[in-house]
Amino acid sequence: MNYFDSPGIQVFMGIGGFLLFWCAIVFVIGKLGGWGAIVHRFPYTGATAGGGNERKRFQSIKIGLSNYSGVVNFEALPQGLHMSTIFLFKFGHSDVLIPWEELCVESGKGLLHHMYQFSFVSLPHKSFSTMKGLGDWIIENKKQYRP
Repeated sequence: MNYFDSPGIQVFMGIGGFLLFWCAIVFVIGKLGGWGAIVHRFPYTGATAGGGNERKRFQSIKIGLSNYSGVVNFEALPQGLHMSTIFLFKFGHSDVLIPWEELCVESGKGLLHHMYQFSFVSLPHKSFSTMKGLGDWIIENKKQYRP
């Protein structure tokens, strides 16, 4: 009997193969979609988190051609906007801390609804788009920390 004919091994290898495939896809999305460039410019060290700051969880944004639907968490810190992804997207998506003074906002109309586009002073070729509710929240916090 061949070792790989065992149903337990086949299930294990199937799950392992799927996880490897998932990690590869998520990694490529992060690197090619724009998240990687933002992380490279605004890495998050974790030293400033906590302290009862306002958070928005499971939010949706668009970076380049990549849509992050309900997988991005935001935290308003005095130092800037902390962005992270949920556990399933962590591979290839390190946390980001964007200083408030780096964020530029543009209001616009999407196909069916109001949108905001946020760009960066020192990274002008990258940006992310949000729906109105999240955009208003980011702008409100930017005003609070950078009047």
